[in-house]
Amino acid sequence: MGAAKVELHHLRHFVAVAEEQHFTRAALRAGIEQSPLSRSIAALEKRLGVALFVRSRRTTRMTPAGERLLLHARSLLAAVDEAIVDVRSHASESSHLHIGVCDAVPAPRLARLLVKLRQDQPSMTVHLHDVPMIWQLHYLRAGFLDAVIGPASGYGKDIVAEVVWRDTPVAMVPRGYPLAEKSEIGLDEVVREPLVFWRPDTGLGRRSQIEQLIRAERAVPDVVHVAPTLCMLFTLVVAGCGVGFSTAAHLEAVDFELLAVRSLYDVPAMVKTWLLVRDEPVPNLLALFVDRVRAIT
Repeated sequence: MGAAKVELHHLRHFVAVAEEQHFTRAALRAGIEQSPLSRSIAALEKRLGVALFVRSRRTTRMTPAGERLLLHARSLLAAVDEAIVDVRSHASESSHLHIGVCDAVPAPRLARLLVKLRQDQPSMTVHLHDVPMIWQLHYLRAGFLDAVIGPASGYGKDIVAEVVWRDTPVAMVPRGYPLAEKSEIGLDEVVREPLVFWRPDTGLGRRSQIEQLIRAERAVPDVVHVAPTLCMLFTLVVAGCGVGFSTAAHLEAVDFELLAVRSLYDVPAMVKTWLLVRDEPVPNLLALFVDRVRAIT
């Protein structure tokens, strides 16, 4: 019952005190006097039925209950702020697009796309939302996203998907590996090494595309690590844990002094990136965005 009566200003005041660990500084940050701030915290503690802070003359520290609340409060306030931005952007001129992306989308190419859009259409604002593929599709269907750029397709009649980018896979080899001494290597050589994979994607994701190529050469590859992000994949390869796979488009901003990137002369297929939109008439603004995605290299 008490939690249902908690208001946003209580949470904002609580976060200010938790992060400042000092009521006077928190009051300055919140733009109110110290007394009403103290009353707000006391009211929050009463409504929750727990003590959130242990106070003394010199220090203010959180209780275990306060530490737990801080995790939830930050997340809730961030969600509220994002919702406000989203509502305001949709209420204003229809110059805002919300695009779903994920770690598998080549960041340098995505950056070039945004630069090109700013140059050609300065009135267009593109909001990127980095969320897992399965949630991107949910948000796309619900209308929260206008389009998705991702490594997967084939999600039903209500989604239209087209391949917009094709990239040749490359191998990332740690310095010191014998393969790093070669200028070009074969897939059959790479699959004999310990491998570092990306996390599994939903559907025919980027890992799935590369894994199909690998398993055509070796049914049971020696996968020693599964990296949750592209950054972690780079880290594990640089650390010498194994050989990884990516594309040249992903690796434009990588320091090649730390690892050897080698093309594969016998790879039979390209790694694909899809653009997904709802199966309905495409507004002019989104159509312009789609054209720019197709054209970017």
